[in-house]
Amino acid sequence: MEANDGKITPVVAVMGAYLTQFEPVEEAGEGVILKTTEQIESEIQDMAQPQEGEVAQLMLDAGFKIIYAPGGRHGWAMRYRR
Repeated sequence: MEANDGKITPVVAVMGAYLTQFEPVEEAGEGVILKTTEQIESEIQDMAQPQEGEVAQLMLDAGFKIIYAPGGRHGWAMRYRR
């Protein structure tokens, strides 16, 4: 998501930096972290204020998937990069 003048938006820059610490995973398992869009928005709110749907679109663009884990939890599936 870029501004009309082709510059990277603050949300794109912040999310890019945020996601360098994580890698996408395909299913629940050991070391897998599930975060909701709201949790991610809360974690970056001191740096950028995303528009509705912006974080979810950036997560999809970066290859992250939503999974439903045993026990009914759901969220963006990730683990810390090794």
